[in-house]
Amino acid sequence: MLDVFLQAVHYPTEFFICIAIAIFPIGIWMAIFLNKSEKNPFHILLTFIFGMMSAGVILLYQSFWGDEPLNFIFFGIEAYNFKANIASLFVGAVLISFVTYMAVGFLEELLKHYAVVKADKNIISSVDEAIELSIIAALGFAFLENIAYFYREFLGGGMSPEFWTLAIQRSIFVVFVHIICSALYGYYYGMGIFAKPYMQYKFSQNKKTFWFADFLHKIFHLKRSQVFRERMMMTGLIVATVLHGLYDFAMHQNPILHFGGTAVQLHVILLPVMLVGGILFLTFLLQKKANMEEFGTLEIEYVYKRIDEQEIQEVYNIQPRLSRFHKVQAV
Repeated sequence: MLDVFLQAVHYPTEFFICIAIAIFPIGIWMAIFLNKSEKNPFHILLTFIFGMMSAGVILLYQSFWGDEPLNFIFFGIEAYNFKANIASLFVGAVLISFVTYMAVGFLEELLKHYAVVKADKNIISSVDEAIELSIIAALGFAFLENIAYFYREFLGGGMSPEFWTLAIQRSIFVVFVHIICSALYGYYYGMGIFAKPYMQYKFSQNKKTFWFADFLHKIFHLKRSQVFRERMMMTGLIVATVLHGLYDFAMHQNPILHFGGTAVQLHVILLPVMLVGGILFLTFLLQKKANMEEFGTLEIEYVYKRIDEQEIQEVYNIQPRLSRFHKVQAV
């Protein structure tokens, strides 16, 4: 797919038209979700660029499926075409297709998350910021991906009805799927980053809901916060992968579901559920901003700057709550 960009030298006007068409919906989505962001514009731009780079990795990888190895002077590199090899591990066309799209979703979500980790791991100060920066990375990923798809379609048939159908479908649905999957991953990633202050706060309220962390702590003497952190990271990856894989599977395979005497395509059911449910859940997560920012700010100030308790109390005016932090059990 990345080889499509090589045609830009010969058809630059068409290429810039596709860039303009691709960036318009990205700007709208960014305005919707990030209109109140207080992050430095440099970090926002850096995260967006890293998201684009993660899409470039996927597009480059896809460009060499089934082709000859990349030949260098002393060696060659051949991309492992998991789409062609999954068939040897599973039986049944539907199952093979389902696992393939799950694998694609896994790779894309992992790369988008890696973009956030590399660009922002030292500047995230709240769960809400982890969500926002994950959305920015997703928008960067979707932007470059859409340019590639738009440009390929444009070169094949110009601004045909098929081109505009593709542009609308990818600008609305595909971009939103990237947003919701990355936002969910970002939420769990943020919860993992601030596992310790979050657990301390829950313990201070006698809300001991960390039975899994308690169990592994008693059996293997692992830190509760570390167990909780790893569980959050894994949960985020699984949730994002499954949602992304389901969307790709439904849109490309269009399996038929039978309800009594009625036949319905899977995407007809899945798309409204993902759109409505995704918007509601994203709204719910972003409304938790006030509480989550306190955890993030306290963690950064107390762990990394090592200022004393009196200074924390003066800066944040949280004397009662901080005293509870010192009394709870270690996590």
